[in-house]
Amino acid sequence: MRFRDIKEHIVNREGIESIDALRQAGYRLVKARDSDRHFLARPDDLQPLLVRLGDIASIKYGVKTGADGWFHVKILEKHGEYAIIESGDGSRHEIESRFLIPIIRSLKDCPFYSTGFSSPERYLVYIDLNLDELKLYKAFSYVEHGQKVSYPSRTGGGIPALRPSCAQRGKEWYRLNLPDIGSIKGFMYKIRRDKHVVPQNSSGAVGDDALYEIHTQDETVIPILNSTVSSLLLEQTGRVPGGGSGPIAIMVAEAKTLLLPNPAAFTAAQRDRLLDAFEQMAQREVRSIFEELGYPEPNRDYSNIDPAALTLEQVQCASPDRFELDAVVFEVLGLNDAERLAVYRAVVELVRNRLVKARSV
Repeated sequence: MRFRDIKEHIVNREGIESIDALRQAGYRLVKARDSDRHFLARPDDLQPLLVRLGDIASIKYGVKTGADGWFHVKILEKHGEYAIIESGDGSRHEIESRFLIPIIRSLKDCPFYSTGFSSPERYLVYIDLNLDELKLYKAFSYVEHGQKVSYPSRTGGGIPALRPSCAQRGKEWYRLNLPDIGSIKGFMYKIRRDKHVVPQNSSGAVGDDALYEIHTQDETVIPILNSTVSSLLLEQTGRVPGGGSGPIAIMVAEAKTLLLPNPAAFTAAQRDRLLDAFEQMAQREVRSIFEELGYPEPNRDYSNIDPAALTLEQVQCASPDRFELDAVVFEVLGLNDAERLAVYRAVVELVRNRLVKARSV
């Protein structure tokens, strides 16, 4: 569309009849990212390429029970509506399966890019009933067991206002407040070493307080956070304890400021391609970022990990699903092949350097 055609379109739509009036109405000439075409647009119509995670999603601490030994259980056997569980003290009980929710506590609990392909080691006992209602269920005997071993009087340690405990919950010490479980779309680990993953929550799980829950209604947020661009941005956002070496940590306040490619900048076709690529990626186990990008297993001093030797073909061969997911993100950001390769090499260099430094400390 030519400039004159655009002007006439706006004149017909809004009754603006001159260039000066266009400027006064807030329109300006904008160049397309992927071509030499120009458009008239208002600033409010333009989407930033990067946004803060906290602006498009809610980042919350995982569940703080105050008594993980009672709330975190193993399922030993299921039969119909009931399950035989093993409590933290080794005792076994029969309760209704409806009171058990998968809980993700670490990367060990979810070695895939999606919780739906993992078998959780632990479940959370989640009973949203008062004592009178609960007496009709087998789970009531498990609550009685908890009372006998003094869980209701446990304070949980630390500052009471910051550490919810059984004692604070009074008679209904077993009853956790877990709002918006259905909006938990993924989990972010506080600590990571060489595996960059934000697991998609496709199994209705909750997280414990060793990680953060990502609450959002946008289904593209988690796939975008698993892109290599997001890995690079996280490496630059997180902090490395112990003098700048070893695992990288990200606190909840930092997670909220983490930049990521803006989901609103994706076209409908790009969103579909992104989701299709992540669907394939979600079904396999997470590997170290080095393996993801086609490197061999690192030796002790990481001398066989050379960022400068990396090629796009190497990445595509090692992880075709990641390569396709990244391609969509790169396309939205307007990066050419040289810039895409620079992103991959930068991630490898940042991760390698902090791990090498950890070896020397």
